[in-house]
Amino acid sequence: MVGEVRVPLKNPEFGPFVQRVKDAKPEAVFVFVPAGELAIGFMKSYNERGLAKAGIKLISTGDVTDDGVIEAFGDSALGVNLDPPLLDGA
Repeated sequence: MVGEVRVPLKNPEFGPFVQRVKDAKPEAVFVFVPAGELAIGFMKSYNERGLAKAGIKLISTGDVTDDGVIEAFGDSALGVNLDPPLLDGA
């Protein structure tokens, strides 16, 4: 583990936080945010800051890609590793 970043949940602007992750150059980043506006905001920043192109994999729980927001991600969700809670122990 390289580090930990906590963001205010009332702030859907993840750019500065995602940039800190990119600057740390980890192999992957694990994100846990509620589905909806926050998940969309994170995915937008993840793509805008070029983390995928930098080789930084995104790992998240399955609730981030709730059916209500998956279409808003577009191609930004491609390559994301998910652990859907309903599949645990299956």
